[in-house]
Amino acid sequence: MQVQQQVAQVREIERRALQIAVDRCGMPREKFVESFPGQETDLGWTGRMATASNKYGAALERSLPAIQAEQEKLIEIEATAVLPLQQLKKINRQMMAAESKMRQAKGEMIEANLRLVISIAKKYVNCGMHFLDLIQEGNIGLMKAVDKFEYRRGWKLSTYATSWVR
Repeated sequence: MQVQQQVAQVREIERRALQIAVDRCGMPREKFVESFPGQETDLGWTGRMATASNKYGAALERSLPAIQAEQEKLIEIEATAVLPLQQLKKINRQMMAAESKMRQAKGEMIEANLRLVISIAKKYVNCGMHFLDLIQEGNIGLMKAVDKFEYRRGWKLSTYATSWVR
């Protein structure tokens, strides 16, 4: 299972635990958000919170099995991932940031080489296709070239992309 899927499952389970504690038991949302992170896999957390409060303690005590069932699911995910949940979330944040940077860099590479597409399209205007169609197809080729480009091979992107754009 991928990290993103595991983190999505963790968030869904945490959301269900929050709904049980806040909506069913009347626990203040701020109190839950303050105390639950870091205690996701601590099965004694609910009992401690129930004894610490007079207002919602009895309701938490009644909902103890439901919250602990959600926590057990989190324990299973933690065992499957072989990482603590906090570290799994941190890795997911780093991956999302890296993917965002990669998409931004690809966009910049494509924008920087649009003139290349136009110059190549000008050479093929008299071959039976309209100029705008040539540019559109060239842009698709440029996007494929950017996806497959490997700078470690020592080529310039424009050299590599020329064959894809044609």
